[in-house]
Amino acid sequence: LADAAHGLQERLDVLVTGDIALKETKQFLGENIDKDAATDFMETRGRSFNQISASNSGDDLVDYMSTPEDYKDLFLLLEESGQHYLLKEIKSFQWKTGVTYSTAVPLKPRQQQDQGATGEGAVSKEKTAQESALPSGETKHLPSSAIGLKKQVVKLILLGETEAGKTSLRVTIILGKPHTEEEANRTIGVDIRTYIDGTHGIEYNIYDFGGHEVYHYTHRFFLTHLGLYLLCVDLPAYRSEHFQERVGKWVTSISSHVTKPALIVVGTKSDEGDVTEKIALLEKDIKSAETAVRQALEEEISRCQETLNNRVQGLQMEDDHFVGLSREEVLDKKTSLQKLLDGRLEDLVDVHIVPVSSKRNEGIDVLRSKMAEIVLRRISVSGGSREVPQSWSDLCKRIKQETSKPCLSVEVCKQSGAAVGMGTADVMNALDYFNVSGEIVFYRRIQGMEDKVFQHPTTIMRLFKLFFRHDMAQHLQTLDGLMDEDRQQFLEGGVVTDKFVEAVLPEEAEAFKLLLPLMKHFGLCFNSRVTMMANVARRGLQAFAPHWPKVPKEGTREIKLIMKSLDVNNRHPVGLGESLACRITQMSEEGRRLVRRDAIINRVDNIDIMYRRVYDDNGKQEQGETTSNNTVDEIHLLTESSKAWRGMKKLVKEIEPCLEEYRARLTEDRVVVVGDRKVESIPLEALHKHTAEDLDKMFRGEWTRQQAVSSVDKAKEYTIDNGLYDVSSRLGESWLSLATDLGLPRLELEQIQKGPLTNDTQRAFQALQLWRKKAGHGPLHYLPQLVEALEKKGQVDEDEHLKNMAGVVTKMLEEHRQNLPESTVSPEETENMEGVLKWSLPQEGRFHCQGSDLHVITPYPLYVTTASWSAGPWRCSSDWVPVGALFHIQFRPDDATQPVEIDLPHIVELAEADMKLACLGDDDGQHEILPVEPVKPAHVTAAHVTARLRTDARVGPVGRRRAVCAALHIDDAQK
Repeated sequence: LADAAHGLQERLDVLVTGDIALKETKQFLGENIDKDAATDFMETRGRSFNQISASNSGDDLVDYMSTPEDYKDLFLLLEESGQHYLLKEIKSFQWKTGVTYSTAVPLKPRQQQDQGATGEGAVSKEKTAQESALPSGETKHLPSSAIGLKKQVVKLILLGETEAGKTSLRVTIILGKPHTEEEANRTIGVDIRTYIDGTHGIEYNIYDFGGHEVYHYTHRFFLTHLGLYLLCVDLPAYRSEHFQERVGKWVTSISSHVTKPALIVVGTKSDEGDVTEKIALLEKDIKSAETAVRQALEEEISRCQETLNNRVQGLQMEDDHFVGLSREEVLDKKTSLQKLLDGRLEDLVDVHIVPVSSKRNEGIDVLRSKMAEIVLRRISVSGGSREVPQSWSDLCKRIKQETSKPCLSVEVCKQSGAAVGMGTADVMNALDYFNVSGEIVFYRRIQGMEDKVFQHPTTIMRLFKLFFRHDMAQHLQTLDGLMDEDRQQFLEGGVVTDKFVEAVLPEEAEAFKLLLPLMKHFGLCFNSRVTMMANVARRGLQAFAPHWPKVPKEGTREIKLIMKSLDVNNRHPVGLGESLACRITQMSEEGRRLVRRDAIINRVDNIDIMYRRVYDDNGKQEQGETTSNNTVDEIHLLTESSKAWRGMKKLVKEIEPCLEEYRARLTEDRVVVVGDRKVESIPLEALHKHTAEDLDKMFRGEWTRQQAVSSVDKAKEYTIDNGLYDVSSRLGESWLSLATDLGLPRLELEQIQKGPLTNDTQRAFQALQLWRKKAGHGPLHYLPQLVEALEKKGQVDEDEHLKNMAGVVTKMLEEHRQNLPESTVSPEETENMEGVLKWSLPQEGRFHCQGSDLHVITPYPLYVTTASWSAGPWRCSSDWVPVGALFHIQFRPDDATQPVEIDLPHIVELAEADMKLACLGDDDGQHEILPVEPVKPAHVTAAHVTARLRTDARVGPVGRRRAVCAALHIDDAQK
């Protein structure tokens, strides 16, 4: 019996520790486990596996584990698939469980927690029991059920149209009694108040947004993953035709910045008659709109899946919606669409309006309880608030106490950090953390903001209150010292003169100048003579006619980018159009021909560029103002045919920061060539993946998709993942600062930071995964960038640990390069080029060009073509002569940053000093020998000379004429 009991106890220990470890890693596991292997693992046991939703797939695995053998099989699966890093992460929690948890953990605590979390007492009691089993101060790894009721600080954001009752609701919530006074003064910009809900232990920082249109452009600065949103709708005044203005646009704006937002729809003024029917109507409209959005996303996902199925079967579709994208890129698009679908607020499908009356204080307690329920549920899911080191808190206090200047330099912050025992790296990590969490403003990735740390976000709010007012005309009349000319320039054209700043911002003038780079970056203003885009007039009916031709002239080409929302009303989030317009306006001051809030025509480097918002047939234009439910944003480019594609790629790069800001927007972005074409449009993602030649073929319907070359087996596929995990495990709190250096947007970092991942290793790994996916290419492209970022950060932060990690990544890169298997690529048929061979290298890899002795290691897809030395002028001095074939190397993507390594064959063996490489550029038809930088000979062998190339060029080996003649035993005719 003792032996049997011991055996049962061992099995129970495996189950308990394994169950806890999987619960702590299920999100991480679900997002990263090899989906094919996990599907086989589950299906052999008669279970289905959710391959799309990361959270659900992690739940599937956790729910299935019921015997020690299941855990052993899972570990074996991870071992065999090569995902050793997932195995390490799970086991790291197994070892922690002996210290962090009581051994008396139920076998399946997750289901019991769900049932027991309905009342406050149950949560509080469970916390006490769990905490009693912990060593003193050991609370970091408490399970979600053990979250107690200590005070939580939450950002509560009130949104809605003007006169929707937001301010009255705020006052009633705070005072706890009826608010009967009419609001004579409407909210200017945003007001912030604090309210403590003592019953539920929650402190709310309430952001009360003004509802007038002029304020909408600034809202996006405050929309955050951490917020709880109350969307206020005036029930008595609601009509279905008002849905877009009173509900739709607010949901679109929130969901374009935040995934799975916490949102409560509040029906205000419920005391004004029987609002039962209005509640039912509003709920019906919300459900209908949300269902339509989900259906649109599901249709796009189905279209992706259909394309993937056809690609697997090797079928070429005549109307390929994803022409120009590889199977992996279509799969990535499907995954991103699914994440958008998963990130929608589920409560909108089955929404329940919370009716309130501020005048009678009715429904307020119900609203408070619902708010608290959402907050506590979020805490339960995320595992509680992150513990900030005391030194970080001390640094934040010191920064905020410095009020003599509107902002501090990074160096001053480092000195403050040193005073509380922090090193340089720790200070930078803390600054990035407090920026993401909203304590300070520190946008160090924006040009002009690198060395500015604003102690209080309210600095921006004060500026917004002064510049964005619904009563600006009346307000300016009250200001002394403001000249009529300056007043009119602002009201009619948004122009901000120096005298205007002095009169309107007497105490904030310095802060305004310091924040200008930030405001320009986000599209709020433009020009050296500052112009506020929100104050620029909209276009009239005939605005374009004098400035843009209806048909492109001969020899020119017009290309346009069409951004169509998948939202039910085809409306883009507020501010996107103005940001695009502002960005294009800033590209040139001299070339502007039309500047309106919804239409820009500018000329930049002999290229005409137009942004316009296109309204549907039902849109009405009255006095220059346009109102329409359905809108499409378009960006056109018109220039010489030979320069069009290159110009379009540069233009898209220019507007990418605007699109990144609205990372969760529901849109389909397509590129169109104006004029005769066989293919209607191509996805925007294909633009940067191909050369101008390929893009032309796509629109002519002549492009054929190239099959990828399999370069690694399944077991080796995750070698880089295992290496990045090891780097992630060493980063600690530096992950956030490194991710910022790598250029990941603040909102995405905020989501990782406050999401369901349970430690910094998981967060660092997911940030690196997100970053490398954005890179768009393989390890030969992105690992050197990671090395550079680690070295730079190690140098700036004076951190030898980070410099050592750069060495680890460098070693990883070299091992990856050495282990690339060589694939042989056959030459393609070439039209009208007899005797010319052309090879298409489809991806990163090591290749041999069949029919030649050329070998290439490339981070990118390439075109390689044989060329003739006599085809162009040979401008090398007479001391050097060709000794091998000339090859034309073309980079197919336009974002190449790393060199291509080429082994060029030559016909004569020479000393290294007698062999060089000629690199003839082909840009704009010029045939000049390029400088040494693009081509760096690495070594010379008996048959090859190795070079590294960074740009399109014709490259071939040349030898010293005298040495060549001697080696070939021929007379030197020029002696």
